[in-house]
Amino acid sequence: MALTGSPYVLFLVTVILLAAALQRRMVPGLMLLASLLFYAWGDLTKLPILVFIILSAYFGGIDLGKTDDEEKAGIKGKTRAKRKTRDKGKTRERSRLWLWLAVTFLPLLLFKYYGALGFGKLGWGLLPATLFPPLGISFYTFQATAYLIDVYRRDATPEKSLARVALFLSFFPLVLAGPIERSGHLMPQLRLFEGSWKKESDLVGGCYLILKGLLIKLVFADNFAGFVDRVYASPGTQSPANALMASYLYSAQIYCDFYGYTLIALGSAALFGIRLVNNFEHPYFALSIQQFWQRWHISLTTWLRDYVYFSLGGLRKPVNRYRNTFITMLVCGVWHGAGLQFLLWGALHGLALMLDRLYQNATAGFLPRIRPALRPLGALLTFQFVTLAWVLFRADNLSVAWIMIRKITSAVQAPGVLDQPSWVFYARLGCAFVLFEALDYWIDLQTLFRRCPAPLKAVWIVAIYCALYFAPLKGMKFVYFQF
Repeated sequence: MALTGSPYVLFLVTVILLAAALQRRMVPGLMLLASLLFYAWGDLTKLPILVFIILSAYFGGIDLGKTDDEEKAGIKGKTRAKRKTRDKGKTRERSRLWLWLAVTFLPLLLFKYYGALGFGKLGWGLLPATLFPPLGISFYTFQATAYLIDVYRRDATPEKSLARVALFLSFFPLVLAGPIERSGHLMPQLRLFEGSWKKESDLVGGCYLILKGLLIKLVFADNFAGFVDRVYASPGTQSPANALMASYLYSAQIYCDFYGYTLIALGSAALFGIRLVNNFEHPYFALSIQQFWQRWHISLTTWLRDYVYFSLGGLRKPVNRYRNTFITMLVCGVWHGAGLQFLLWGALHGLALMLDRLYQNATAGFLPRIRPALRPLGALLTFQFVTLAWVLFRADNLSVAWIMIRKITSAVQAPGVLDQPSWVFYARLGCAFVLFEALDYWIDLQTLFRRCPAPLKAVWIVAIYCALYFAPLKGMKFVYFQF
């Protein structure tokens, strides 16, 4: 069920009305049933995978939440025997963690990397060469593993309610493409369904976020996709000018696509009084690549920081920090896809982050006064690097990426002509996006909307609804659904 279609609007309104009519104790069950139904709508055959991850997280959390034998016995002190007992307990607990993580990650490895790992060749004709991964499997798998690790680290208490764990991992606004929530943030809010969710609900703000998300997704992202898809379908026949424009439009497309989904998810959750984490903070205004990753896909960035970067250890030595940064970005690339282009994309961002840190350390002592003057240059270079790296992200393989990069670099010398249909429309729409994003960055349109009186809010919402007229007749799937 696409979040941009009328079936989702009908589904959302129906769930809200039923939740408002039912008794408090029945609302959690309704939300869980609605979430499972929403997920099954996309592909009923993949629902057991989600149920498997839910059961793995629930029983794994219960198991990892058990105290060790030495803790039960109250063993303390520093004798050798007591230290050995304590170390054995930690080893057993660590082994249990790795076991539960392996069980939880197994479906993701099987479905997402089935072909890349060569599993299809081992089927001897009995198994398909490729498997289509369930929608959102990366997102709810990462959310489940974060819950298990937090319980292991004693940063979270194991949830005794299977229904709440199931709702935590399947909550329909976020199950398909995030944001990746932490148990400490979302679990307490889910208890609102047992109490005062009506008091916490934000109907006006939620509707505004949904409409804004629809505007960004349908009007900007889907229109940009028309130009980008035509260029990438036959890159060898395109002029350098077409390739250059397609690279900029794809940079805007992938941002608008994912940001639009995030806004719809945040707005849908706000209708039930749930505050999800925001995934984006105007990343294309970042002054450095490090700041870009602090603003882009924030829930994934913090997940990688907390569970990959810090887990690699050795942060007291500067060289280890660079090593951890590079490895973390490689993991980020592989998470997005099994192709070599994703690995190279992650490696490029890892190198850029390392160079950025070297620059920050090298200029900390003698360039503090000049840095403000260099900010516009930093923002420009960051955006150009990110845009060029997105070519690897969009290309079907390295050959296509190489053709596009050669044409983009040659556009400086011989740009050729823009001969794609309606390129003037796309150029104007790109300028409109830049203006919209700049206003939202400097003015904060959401805060301004909340401060407006009711009549102006109504006008604002009607204006956004009317702007949806410029959406293409055929909508595009969300880019991040493939991840």
